[in-house]
Amino acid sequence: MLEVDPSVAKFEPQPFSVDLIDRRLLRSREQLSEARRKHAKRSGPRLYTPDFCITWVSRRKTVLEVKIEGFEGDAVYVLKLQMAQEILEAHGYEFARIVLPQGRRSHLAFNLQLLRQSRAHRAVVLESDSTPLKSLPPEGLTLGRACDAMQCSISLAPALVANGVLSMNIAEFPMHTDSPCAQAFGDLGHLCFVRGLLQ
Repeated sequence: MLEVDPSVAKFEPQPFSVDLIDRRLLRSREQLSEARRKHAKRSGPRLYTPDFCITWVSRRKTVLEVKIEGFEGDAVYVLKLQMAQEILEAHGYEFARIVLPQGRRSHLAFNLQLLRQSRAHRAVVLESDSTPLKSLPPEGLTLGRACDAMQCSISLAPALVANGVLSMNIAEFPMHTDSPCAQAFGDLGHLCFVRGLLQ
C-alpha cells in the first residue's frame, strides 16, 4: 500500500522504539538495550516498536500500527498503544492504525499485487494513445470497455490505473472487465487511499 499511494513520500519499517517509562524515542540498538536493562524489573508495558513511519508529501509524519482483522490485540496491548500514542504525539508524530481484512483475497490486496506488477508495463502505457477514450460516455465506463476502446489487452488495465490513464476504486472493486472506472487524465488521486484506511 505504501509503495503504491503517491501521497506517501517515503516510509520506514520499524523506525525506532518508544520507551514508555522514560517517554523517549530510542533510535539505536544501544539505546534499546539500555532501556531493556533499566526497565527489566518493571511490570506492565515498557517498550513499543511501531510497524512503520510514513512521511507524507506534505512532510507530516505518521507512525503506523498494522493489524489483521480479528487479531487487534488484548486490553494490555491497547493500553500499550495508548501510552505510545501520547508519547509519539508529544514528539510531533501522528499515530494511526490500519486493520487489514483477513485473508489475502480481498479486492485491495489483489489489486495492490497487480499494481506493483504493472510497473513493468509503464513504458507501454506512456506510449499508448488514450484518445479513443474521449469518444466513450463517462457513464457506465468499465475497464473492459476502456481497454477495448484503446485496443489493448485487459492485462494492461493495472498499468493504465497505476499511471493515471484510468481511475477506479481499488479498495471496493477487483480489477476485472466489468469493474467501473473513469478517465483519470493523468491524476493519481484514486491511488491516495492509505489516509482513508487510518483509524
